[in-house]
Formats: sequence, C-alpha cells, structure tokens
Amino acid sequence: MEVIAEDDDLVIAAITVAELRTGVELATERHRAARAAFLGRVLETLPVEPYDLATAEIHGQLLAHVHRSGTKRGAHDLILTAPPPATKRHVLHTDRSPNTQAPHGPDP
Repeated sequence: MEVIAEDDDLVIAAITVAELRTGVELATERHRAARAAFLGRVLETLPVEPYDLATAEIHGQLLAHVHRSGTKRGAHDLILTAPPPATKRHVLHTDRSPNTQAPHGPDP
C-alpha cells in the first residue's frame, strides 16, 4: 500500500522542526552530526508549515476540548493536530499511542 503519492503536497510542522532541532542539540558528539544532517535534508526537501493565526485558533479550540473532556495530551500533540483543519491537510505519523490521536470533539 502506498502511503505517500508522488503528487502529495507534503510539509513538516514547525513544531516538528523544533523537536528535531532539540534532538540535534541534545545529541552526544557521536550522533550530533548525523542528526544535524538529517534535519538539513528534511528542511531541503519539505516546506515548513508555520504556526500561524489559523492554526493558533484551532489549537485553542482543541485545548479547550481536551480540558473539558479531561483527556491527557502531550505538550506538542495538539499543536500537531491543529494545522490539518486550518489548512485542509492530513497528519501522517507512525505513533499510535493514545496521546497522539486527534481528539474526537466537534470540528473547530
């Protein structure tokens, strides 16, 4: 099954760039160059989806929804969930833990 088609419009979320940069900065000398090179290739390949006003509005709605429902979320999980409704994109990830699943609240 092909997950990414050749004509898909791929981007990387700005928060993901921050997380990857954190990995570079916290890496041991042994791994830092490889991580920095990987981040460089990602940034050469994919445009960065900014955290803009539309994303911030959706993010705020999602934060309110999970607060009301008592659902636990990681610090960046909802930032990754917010851009798709704001930009009509889909999130592709391989993490199936409950904290990375989109909330099942009303469409913002």
